[in-house]
Amino acid sequence: MNDSGQGICFNVFCYNIQPGVNINYADGSNSAIDGYVLTPNDATEEDITRSTSDQTAQQYSYVVNTNTKKFHYPTCSSVSDMKEKNKMYYEGTRDELVNLGYDPCKRCNP
Repeated sequence: MNDSGQGICFNVFCYNIQPGVNINYADGSNSAIDGYVLTPNDATEEDITRSTSDQTAQQYSYVVNTNTKKFHYPTCSSVSDMKEKNKMYYEGTRDELVNLGYDPCKRCNP
């Protein structure tokens, strides 16, 4: 029996997140984040690293929610839930963010 498509509904959510790329959702422009070194398996947060001459503390790129005071890896699912006005992009060490008063996300555990 054919119901002409009334029996099925689909909602598809496609998250537009690319490691190493800043996307301006207001006008659609984008730019590369300086300093990224992407490994062959760049799908996980651990593989997104920033090259640095200071080998004592590993530096990463983070997305900070200025409203909740939490910081995340760029690939964290919480980032897509943030309002654009609350996003701050940060490159540095985890300790620097903690010292600035931010807490790590419980989902991605940066």
